[in-house]
Amino acid sequence: MTTEAFNYTLFIGASAEKIWEALTSTEYTFQYWGGRYIESDWNAGDKIEMRKPDGNLEWRGLIQSIEPAKELIYSWQLVDAQEKGLDVPTIVHITLDTHGHTTRLTLTQSGFGSQSKTYATVAQGWPAILCSLKTLVETDEPLHYS
Repeated sequence: MTTEAFNYTLFIGASAEKIWEALTSTEYTFQYWGGRYIESDWNAGDKIEMRKPDGNLEWRGLIQSIEPAKELIYSWQLVDAQEKGLDVPTIVHITLDTHGHTTRLTLTQSGFGSQSKTYATVAQGWPAILCSLKTLVETDEPLHYS
């Protein structure tokens, strides 16, 4: 079985600390995830969950490694996929690297099976979410999708 990975890199005109706050704050994630929000205690071994605006769980995982303002690694699986026995959990790896007055954010999600039903959703979703995060930390206003 082959695996696929989704990779995305962007440069953001903000400090790694501000971007880290946006990645790990319920209030920030609510804004750039379109009303969804992440919950976690933000320690290695802790659960990480994404909730829909109605409070229902959308995806969940476990934090594998965390280094504030530098790196976050966690497992990730859509709840529907888990309940239906589709797709195995994948790994999300986010790194932040400072470059002068900008920060490079690199996200890799890996471990998709060759028959993954989730890969297309992820490949479409992450660019929109990360561009909204970028806009939010740079302008204090997230992107709004119709």
